Amino acid sequence: MAVASSPASAASRAVSEPEFSLTRTFDAPRPLVFKAWTQADHLSRWWGAPGSERTRIEIDLRPGGVFLYGLRTPDGAAIWGRWLFRVISAPESLEFLAASCDESGRPQRPPHAPEWPLETLSTLRFIEAEGRTTLALSCVPFNASPRECEVFAAAVDSMNQAWKGTLDQFEAYAARAAQENLP
Repeated sequence: MAVASSPASAASRAVSEPEFSLTRTFDAPRPLVFKAWTQADHLSRWWGAPGSERTRIEIDLRPGGVFLYGLRTPDGAAIWGRWLFRVISAPESLEFLAASCDESGRPQRPPHAPEWPLETLSTLRFIEAEGRTTLALSCVPFNASPRECEVFAAAVDSMNQAWKGTLDQFEAYAARAAQENLP
């Protein structure tokens, strides 16, 4: 499935440095991995930090569409997040603006990080080789001030830890989904 890209192109990005990136390989074919990252029925089974309850998972997979999610942490805190899709190249990649948000999807800074960039530009690439899929994530502050870029750069270790927990959950789900041949 090919989905047209949005008018915003790589050349028109307002991107600041630094960049956060990670890669991880999963024992699952690319079409399944792409579906697991882009369909609500899959996301509702694994998305979020370990121990979090998914309270809302909505996705409109098209340029200009939104992935809106709500999580409740084990201590009862509510977390809201939003991805605004810019480019979708199924099943190869997604480009989106990620943000903490309120429950209606309006971007806002996280309460624990008032100098965090309001949005980050993220790219997920899904690379298949020999029946396995490597997920490559890159993320940069978007339209951010120098101070916001400093805060982002200082958070690399915590971003690695947060993504590790989420990807550990995804790895278990992907193995189960591949074994059970889930649609």
